[in-house]
Amino acid sequence: MKPLVEVANLEFPLLESLTIHDWEYRGMNQHRPRLSWKNSRLIVASRLREIAWTHHQDKLVNFPIKWGQLTDIKLTASTYGWHEQANTFLSEIVFILRMSPRLISCHFEIPLLNIIPSMPLLSLPTLQTMVLHDGGTAVRPLLESLDVPELLHFEYYPTHRSGHLILPTLLPRTGTKIISFSTFYYIFAHFEWYKCLSGCRFLRTITAKSPPTPTSLHPLPAVQDVGQEFLDNLASNPTDPRQFAPAIEVIDWQSGGKFTDSGILRFIKAKQSNPSLATLKELTISLDRPRDFDIFKNRQVAEFIEAGLKLRIDYPIPERGSSRFMSSWGTPGMKNPFEILEELARSVTSAAAEA
Repeated sequence: MKPLVEVANLEFPLLESLTIHDWEYRGMNQHRPRLSWKNSRLIVASRLREIAWTHHQDKLVNFPIKWGQLTDIKLTASTYGWHEQANTFLSEIVFILRMSPRLISCHFEIPLLNIIPSMPLLSLPTLQTMVLHDGGTAVRPLLESLDVPELLHFEYYPTHRSGHLILPTLLPRTGTKIISFSTFYYIFAHFEWYKCLSGCRFLRTITAKSPPTPTSLHPLPAVQDVGQEFLDNLASNPTDPRQFAPAIEVIDWQSGGKFTDSGILRFIKAKQSNPSLATLKELTISLDRPRDFDIFKNRQVAEFIEAGLKLRIDYPIPERGSSRFMSSWGTPGMKNPFEILEELARSVTSAAAEA
């Protein structure tokens, strides 16, 4: 059987999507040459539209890829998430974007210490989704050169080297249609850092993630958690200068939130009761503290859930360590899983007693 890399594209005339994990475990045969994709006819398939490439070893700008026909490009260094050994340099990304005017979705990881002197205008009239992992290189010129009038979904994951100052470069110019934004939670630690989102008047979804685990080679300095002010700003009236996203409907807060239960309750009530604000559809918050009180026993919250709000709040279980979580759930027509287990346990106990 021929290695896949040697198969001609004529054997796959309908090939539209190609995913390559360019990593090979050679085992005992350390001298076997690594497969090269550069001369494979797969990458020049006539109908190829999507490429996802992990751990590529060569400069893709030297490959005969038909960039002009691609609609989806994803270049990553690892299948396990971002790390600073990304293989795609900023100059390559600029080349790829310049040669790919039909892009609808792109996902790039930009490593450290790669500066280019000038940046051409990069017009991507159909781009709707962009994911950037910025390792701390001079990415500001890239964002300044982008013309992405149809951008809807933007994910931006900086390191402490790139920080929060990059967002105002892109969002005020091209963020008018953005409906979802994902980043590391510490971007929301200060209003001055995220107030540029106020230009994204259609923003409906915010996802706040945890930054990557620091290593001895790449330590992460202390980052600030996000206080109650963030939720209070979201619940303020549209005329309040602190309000930056009155259309928010979905919040997925995965880490770094120093929110109180009373503050969360206040936020939910304010969002669901103010006719000038969009009502919440989904709220998920993971906390690193014990529960103060059960929000789900509040009558108004129960009514909001019955009306359609999906609510989940995760708390650590102190006696089992912070790696385990106790969840409070709220979904229309659905019981809390822990309540279901308790009811089942009571039923089993009752049946055993009757027997």
